[in-house]
Amino acid sequence: VGSEMCIRDRYWSEDLFKKWKRVPEWVQPAIGGVILGVIALVYPRLTGVTWDVIPQVYNVGYDVIEAALASKLVFGVALTLLILKLIATSLTLGSGGSGGVFAPSLFMGAMLGTVFELVIRAVFPEIPGPPGAYALIGMAATFAAIAHAPITAVLILFELTGDYRIILPLMLTVVITTVVAQH
Repeated sequence: VGSEMCIRDRYWSEDLFKKWKRVPEWVQPAIGGVILGVIALVYPRLTGVTWDVIPQVYNVGYDVIEAALASKLVFGVALTLLILKLIATSLTLGSGGSGGVFAPSLFMGAMLGTVFELVIRAVFPEIPGPPGAYALIGMAATFAAIAHAPITAVLILFELTGDYRIILPLMLTVVITTVVAQH
């Protein structure tokens, strides 16, 4: 579902900027940048998280991904970072700015997996699962859906973890997200 939103929002943003005929094409990335700057100014007030140099949604976000894998994020922060990264990526790519989808998909997948884990643990506290496993599976599932590369996602995550216990939930989640993304 998160990967479906990412794909849909990116295309919606691209279509929005393409329909904007009165604004020259070379100005559109600047408009996207101004909107992103406004988000950067409002960002600390929304999350309660301070930032030293660059807000977490504007860089690759490896430090935030590591915090998600270590189960150090709370629900509100993970959800806000997920939404803001989705907006930032869609605005950047939609307005004509440069960037890719690999690192943002890992970031959003880690946040989505963390949000899912926190909800599951609140509703069903007896369900086992090592800390960070949901974030890892979320990363692989989101990448698989966005890149349409389910086997690659499974192999990368298995090579990363080397843990056979994660294979079944990983494959199930990757298949579900891939099927949803294709439809």
